[in-house]
Amino acid sequence: MNKTVRVKSPAEEKAEALELMLKMTTDHMTAVEGELRFKQEKLEAAAKQINESLAFASILQNAIMPTGIELDQHFADHLLFYRQKEAIGGNMLWIKEQILQVLSKWNVKMSTLLFTAIPTANF
Repeated sequence: MNKTVRVKSPAEEKAEALELMLKMTTDHMTAVEGELRFKQEKLEAAAKQINESLAFASILQNAIMPTGIELDQHFADHLLFYRQKEAIGGNMLWIKEQILQVLSKWNVKMSTLLFTAIPTANF
């Protein structure tokens, strides 16, 4: 039995090493791509949930804002300019019948509106 052992040239060894490095890099990049895709899906789901929550909060906030008719019932002369910067406003106007009754008993003139702060998220 005569076995011949083929000795690889330096160029062949270098080519094999480069192919191995390329395979390792490709495998790593595939794993990273899968991880990024997973994180992107999680981020998109979280953003969707946040946007839906903000939209619902905006609906609630607009629903409890006093209407012109309600303001007419409590104030002879008034102006309400309310424009939200974001989906929900940072301040909310509340009219409480009890508060107004107490103020009228004390003969307090309302020159400013009553506001209560609603914290808004910074993104």
